[in-house]
Amino acid sequence: MPNAGTSGAARHLTGHTACQLRTAVVGGLCPLPDGRASVQGVSFIVHGMDAGPAGYFITFCTYGSRLHGDERGSVDRRNNGWDTETLTPNQMREAFEKSEMDGSGRLLKGPQRVLVADTILEVCQHKSCPLFAVNVRTNHVHVVVNSSGPELTMNAFKAWSTRRLREAGLLESRERLWSRHGSTPYLWFDRDVSSASLYALEGQGEDLGGTRAGSAWDEIQ
Repeated sequence: MPNAGTSGAARHLTGHTACQLRTAVVGGLCPLPDGRASVQGVSFIVHGMDAGPAGYFITFCTYGSRLHGDERGSVDRRNNGWDTETLTPNQMREAFEKSEMDGSGRLLKGPQRVLVADTILEVCQHKSCPLFAVNVRTNHVHVVVNSSGPELTMNAFKAWSTRRLREAGLLESRERLWSRHGSTPYLWFDRDVSSASLYALEGQGEDLGGTRAGSAWDEIQ
């Protein structure tokens, strides 16, 4: 996983969306466009923004997979703006956060990854949300989707995945699986949705059993 930057398909994005993907990996936030954009240094007015974004690049991590002070960078509640730098590495803070954890960090095993991916498809079907791509890794999940509210959708992915894992006996009843919150960068253009989907589907390394291309992905090919 590229932890603190972009690679592969992400390099082909517009500058704004490349920023979104970079901060998505570290759990940060990006600005909403103000009606202007820049491609290859040319600034122009973006029309049709009132129609809303074409999709969202949702990322959330497993519990304890990235702590504040981590050398890969992180954000916290006070430092999460699009124009702020990620937190600098701090071994003392990372050690303190680790000491405050409820047990060790969580990693998703094969059957868990498969069930989480299937559950995300189930949620999208139930909510009639166009789904472009899902990739469930050992310690994080990428989803490219369009919905009426990305924050609520991300919470639904977490909640229903946890429920299905417990029903299947793949997660203890009181075991905490996900870290707090996540990131939900806006993808304003179809080309950005396509690039983010390629990044999720093909830019994460080998398929670990949790990779799914949604029906909406077929429609934009």
